[in-house]
Amino acid sequence: MVNNMILSICDNADILSTMRIIKIIIQIIKIVVPIILIISLMVTYTKATASGDNDLIAKANKQVVPKIVAALAIFLVPTFVGIIANLTTNSLDYSKCIANASESGIDDAYYEEAKVLLAKARSTLLMTDYTNAKIAVYKVKNTSKRNELIKELNEIAKLINEKDKTEGTEGGGGGSGGGGGSYTTPTDTNTTGVPINLSSSFNVYAGSGAIPKYGFYVPKNPTTNMPLIVFMPANEYSMNVLINIFKNTKLELPKAFMFIPTLNWSGSWNKGLENMIKDISSKYYINTKRISITGFSTGGWYMYYFTSSHQDMIAAIFPISVGHTYNSQTIQQNLNFYRTIPMKGYGESIGKYKPNGTQCGGYPAGWIAANQMSNLFNGLGRGSDFTNVGPICHDKIYEYVFNLDNNHDNKIDILEWAISQSK
Repeated sequence: MVNNMILSICDNADILSTMRIIKIIIQIIKIVVPIILIISLMVTYTKATASGDNDLIAKANKQVVPKIVAALAIFLVPTFVGIIANLTTNSLDYSKCIANASESGIDDAYYEEAKVLLAKARSTLLMTDYTNAKIAVYKVKNTSKRNELIKELNEIAKLINEKDKTEGTEGGGGGSGGGGGSYTTPTDTNTTGVPINLSSSFNVYAGSGAIPKYGFYVPKNPTTNMPLIVFMPANEYSMNVLINIFKNTKLELPKAFMFIPTLNWSGSWNKGLENMIKDISSKYYINTKRISITGFSTGGWYMYYFTSSHQDMIAAIFPISVGHTYNSQTIQQNLNFYRTIPMKGYGESIGKYKPNGTQCGGYPAGWIAANQMSNLFNGLGRGSDFTNVGPICHDKIYEYVFNLDNNHDNKIDILEWAISQSK
């Protein structure tokens, strides 16, 4: 029983990864320390000889044997440990355990662990087991092996959905549930999703504790592998504007889940937003190669901060009326990223007052979003990706961008653009 436990440890990928690091450290020590001892001996002996002092030479001579023995001992310790381990354990293959602590051995261990977890998920058809298996599958680096496992993973997802339909376990569209969800690893964007038994809806949730108030939109006839769009409003007022937009029945057309958080996070908003996106992605089987994000005004600043620190998570961005310029620190530190990520921008060309002299919601007269945003997009060499929407008040630009005011045709081009993007 003890030997079986040890063998399972030696086949554990995470433990093997730790062992590999230890093995590398030991290799460095067994080479570097003897070299240092020998160099130290040579320096001491050279100084003594150069001084011509017989006492120093005699003292140096006495150090020769101990330092050589110490160097040899340090160099040979790992070998002695392996011999002793193999002699004192009948069925423990110590050499196999050490040999497996390699990049290929670790990947093989992840592959075997994934197969075990997939078998369990197929047997139980529980979401927790499916999630654990999915995490394990995407730890496998070998592409052919991983693709083989993904096929089985997709089959299990279909079985779970069929079971949920039969048992009626899925409720109508709701929020992201409790915290602690596992991150859904990117899936193939060409994979056709399977239906999720959810009704199309848009709901607002009060939030509690570390989870702030948020809105969540479930599209019509949702399936697995759909995109997610994250909207970051500037404040409670602009969130209410978004809520009114999403209650518009025309927004049953976009084939994407949509998430609207507020910015009043307790603790780290950056980590809090990351956790909620991961939780939603896991619960609704989101295709995490197709997560896009937009931010309005102050929310746009947070959007840039979050995107900069989560570049692997975001497929596209579309800032709306944000004061970032090309010379801002966030942009300068991530120039290559912002020059290449799919991005569209919108900003208005007036400040506090409309052309007719009436006031625009109390915003500073000297601040014109189109100036800062065109500076940013032109600096990135992407001037054609920015749209100056003209003399529209700051608090009305949402309605313009989503084509919901009376002067436009109610198309949803920007959402369709975001949905079409993929990493």
